[in-house]
Amino acid sequence: MSDFSLTKALPQALSYLLSSPNRPCFGLITNGSDFVFIKLDQTEQPIYATSKVFSLLAPDNELVDVLRVLKHLEDVLKVRILVALATEVAATRTKPAVADYKALAFR
Repeated sequence: MSDFSLTKALPQALSYLLSSPNRPCFGLITNGSDFVFIKLDQTEQPIYATSKVFSLLAPDNELVDVLRVLKHLEDVLKVRILVALATEVAATRTKPAVADYKALAFR
């Protein structure tokens, strides 16, 4: 079991999320055996939420649940990228360059 407390990492993770231009933004804190997901909605007053603590040491080994959440976040990000590309193409009526796809992935 790790001595690293997930709660001690929360302020640092939130500061990274606050500096991100993406809304909402998502994060993950882990100590190797425990995992907590974070979601930040930055409005006038930033609001964050955390998931339950998923643990590899639980009797049913919650790694499958962690992977399921990560897969869902991947799908959410893919949709965001496609919407951003469609919006850009509609606005410019031209096909964006390959480099633009990479730039949009990190907005």
